[in-house]
Amino acid sequence: RDRELKEVFAAKGYKFFIASPTNQQFVVLSGEKARELSKNVLFEVWEKTAEGDTVARFVTSWSTTASQIEELGRLL
Repeated sequence: RDRELKEVFAAKGYKFFIASPTNQQFVVLSGEKARELSKNVLFEVWEKTAEGDTVARFVTSWSTTASQIEELGRLL
């Protein structure tokens, strides 16, 4: 599911903080989008950028389902 996670962010035009080939993706979110997503999605705030955006760490595991990735896409 790690590839699918990366693809859903890329398809929505989000920027990646770093290029990660793993099940962890580090995505730059506006503060508003981070607050909105935090109501329905678990992620870790990695750091804040100089511009005030949020670098969020999203992680998939063996138990991540396709429907969870699809729901994330809808929420983005």
